Amino acid sequence: MHGTPIDKNEYFYNKNLKKNFICPITQDIMENPVIAADGHSYEREAILQWFQNSNQSPKTNQVFIHQELIKNHTLKGAIESFLESQKNNTKAIKNYEMLDENLKILIENNLHNVFIEDLQALKKDWNQGNDLERFYLINELGLQEKNYNFLAIGFKQKLSERTQLTRHEMKNHEGKHPSTEEFWQQQTKETQIGWIKNL
Repeated sequence: MHGTPIDKNEYFYNKNLKKNFICPITQDIMENPVIAADGHSYEREAILQWFQNSNQSPKTNQVFIHQELIKNHTLKGAIESFLESQKNNTKAIKNYEMLDENLKILIENNLHNVFIEDLQALKKDWNQGNDLERFYLINELGLQEKNYNFLAIGFKQKLSERTQLTRHEMKNHEGKHPSTEEFWQQQTKETQIGWIKNL
């Protein structure tokens, strides 16, 4: 088995993804980002729903001086370009170097759960393993409840697109539907494996 080489551009985007592309309310990649009066960008539908219950900024807790929204064309273009660049990324689960530092700490703290001598050995097994081997390793580490955070950006995008209709049919009494992450975590281990194999 051979590990996929690190893409420096993907690393840069992943490092800044939460700051730039993720809606502070939904915690999903934005499709229609808009700028609110607090200067921050949000998914349009999410911030409109937010206004129905609160007049305070989700980011600053300050009162909005108005509720007008401006389309963030620059951010939307950047997101679309990035997602397009990820379509050829066939990995479902990130290389070890791509993982968030908090995830690396969790892995180090749970090394005793797997029969691997040390962290360097785990990194080697991780990067040389295929997606299913990585998925099983995550579960062996006891991190199955956080396995969405290990998924590659391109895979998350495909998952979001394929499940959009299903998720919108799952609205609760407040009219909110589950995010891609919430939907993923509601699935059984077997269903998640099926997505990893076939998406």
